[in-house]
Amino acid sequence: TLTMRFSNYGAADATIHYLNSAGVQIGMMTLRAGADIMLHKRRTYHKFYASSADVKAVPVLVMR
Repeated sequence: TLTMRFSNYGAADATIHYLNSAGVQIGMMTLRAGADIMLHKRRTYHKFYASSADVKAVPVLVMR
C-alpha cells in the first residue's frame, strides 16, 4: 500500500522515519501527541517506522 495513515495515541510527540529499500533514512517528521497524518510512499518497497509504540498505522485507499 502506498498511502498510510498514522495516528499518535500517546501523550508525547513521536517521530516517523521514512526508509528506502536499503534501510537508509530518506526522511523524517514529528507527529504531535493526538495528531493524525496521511503519508504517501514514493515506492512500494520503501518503509515507515515510528519512534513510539503509541503510533498506529493503517493502510488507506485514496480515490481521486
